[in-house]
Amino acid sequence: MAASHYDELENRNPAAREAALLAALPKQIAHAQAKAPYYAATLKGIDPREIASRKALAGLPVTRKSELIALQQQQPPFAQFLCMKITLVSPERVTAELPARPDLNNRFGIMHGGAIMALADNLGGTATTANLKDGQSTTTIESKTNFFASIPIGDTAYAECTPLHRGRTTMVWQTRITRGDGRLCALVTQTQLVLERKK
Repeated sequence: MAASHYDELENRNPAAREAALLAALPKQIAHAQAKAPYYAATLKGIDPREIASRKALAGLPVTRKSELIALQQQQPPFAQFLCMKITLVSPERVTAELPARPDLNNRFGIMHGGAIMALADNLGGTATTANLKDGQSTTTIESKTNFFASIPIGDTAYAECTPLHRGRTTMVWQTRITRGDGRLCALVTQTQLVLERKK
């Protein structure tokens, strides 16, 4: 008799388990296509209902480690929403640009401070991600911003993020935000917690 803590699927005979897994496969593929932009692009044109055998499964595109690394370096939807342009990603330095568009106006003809802080926060997360090991993720746990000058609408915010500390459990990043004339507009210091993903 099987132990009660075993999953019911694992207690089936191999043929029944195989049949159950293959029966669930089309639904899982359809879910990935609908919810994950990467898989929507990778599996474009594939009808999930046709993936119901090992042979059909083996015909799906393979995701390589280099592609996963590239995915990690891509920006989250919020960064795309802000229209920030990442110009460099490395473990030691991340740079980006954010045009001071009219929709980022703070009512007074200058870029909203929240947009500047969001730019810096995204860079700190990106920089930490570039330093993570397999199975790790990150979240911001502290951020401090000093503002020194405004960024007029029509100008561009230029951000450079560099490490102050890269430890095993936390990383601290400093982001300098300048404008077109090179003047320092903001200095952001943030702490990122390194998380181990649950398996």
